[in-house]
Amino acid sequence: MQNEDTASKLKTVAFMLKFGHDLFSAPDIDAVAAMAVNDTRTILAFRNAALFEVGTGSRLHLLGQFAQSVCNPHSCAAEEFVEAAGKADFENQDVCIVPAGDGKKQFLCNLLKSPGKDGSQFIWLLEYDNTVPESMINAAKLLGRSIAEALVFAKLSASSNLKRRKKIKRAWKYIAVIVLLAAAMFIPVPDSTTAEFALQPEQTTAAYAWFDGPIAQCFKQDGDIVRKGERIARYDTAQLEYKLADARSSLQETEAELALEQQNAFTDESKLGKTKLLQAKCDSMKVAVKEAEWFLAHADITAPADGILALTDRRAEQLTGKAVRTGDKLFEIFSTGNITAKILVPEQNSSILQKKFSARLFLYTKPEQPIDAEVMEIAAHPELTDRQTYCYPVTVKLASKELDPELRFGMRGTAKLYGKKTFAGYYLVKNLILCIRKW
Repeated sequence: MQNEDTASKLKTVAFMLKFGHDLFSAPDIDAVAAMAVNDTRTILAFRNAALFEVGTGSRLHLLGQFAQSVCNPHSCAAEEFVEAAGKADFENQDVCIVPAGDGKKQFLCNLLKSPGKDGSQFIWLLEYDNTVPESMINAAKLLGRSIAEALVFAKLSASSNLKRRKKIKRAWKYIAVIVLLAAAMFIPVPDSTTAEFALQPEQTTAAYAWFDGPIAQCFKQDGDIVRKGERIARYDTAQLEYKLADARSSLQETEAELALEQQNAFTDESKLGKTKLLQAKCDSMKVAVKEAEWFLAHADITAPADGILALTDRRAEQLTGKAVRTGDKLFEIFSTGNITAKILVPEQNSSILQKKFSARLFLYTKPEQPIDAEVMEIAAHPELTDRQTYCYPVTVKLASKELDPELRFGMRGTAKLYGKKTFAGYYLVKNLILCIRKW
């Protein structure tokens, strides 16, 4: 008899060792719960069993139930286990016996606590007919410790694997974003910038003052359409006519004196020297006469070409009576043919001025209507603008087939310039460096 008890105890110890090893070999917490409610029946000899996890607010989450592959928390047996767990008093003990309402069975309730600091708790309930055998209480305590450790281990392992998977997933997202950004840096985009422009005629002809003197009258107003050779203004010629008359009178007097001396030279050779001096004086006076005649011939200032008159002083009244100096600009003639635009490209954006270069114009008066333009000329050297910045003048021809008849010379706007294609990364880095350099 004693040998049988010893053999039984050895079998129990061997089962507990193997059971503990199998618990920690389980792949997840559901497998641990299934082993806890099924494999322990050999030793504990219960009628039914269930394992719950204590959640937030003491809510019970069914992890496993004896002989059930799929747990149904709403079954009658599960609800009976929940009712028994609610009656269990775990205030001073971790194992207690709760009788059923009909008195025909009892529940052995085990509170399984986490051996660590995570605070996890589980309730393992065993159902027995009539009463719970005393020998099963200690065995349930021993097995409960192994089950608690295995449950916490599986839970933490699952949590760790989940975190690891989340970290790996997050890392792949970051890598994908970085790869996409790196790939976007190599997307070819057209190099572009903006600059101001002003409409101007395709050809401009200027007229300058021939000589110093007052303007007697201006016959045309600013904006008038004139023809080539048409008189625009006239010098005050009163003083010029006086000079011409005086020069001619002096010439006639000198010529008469020369004729008299030439007659005297036939009888007196000493008069030959005076004759030569008078001849030279006559030649000089002829030059003065021709000069006065030239001034009178250029007293009328005419239009050098057909087109629209643009007075420098804006109004004819401002030019009338004005004393001008040689080389002063009096007016310009704008050709009435094609309309061009002068775009002032800032020096820092001059890299866009390459062979493959195009422009679209947007007037301030009509910013919603783009105007296509054809590049005609790019200046080789920059010029200093009124804003004290160096810009490259670019002349473009308005390429639209039907231009607005209300377009006027001098209208301004913004030109969108497009150059050759470049990588998006280079475009961003270049602009970033330019911004940093300004600081």
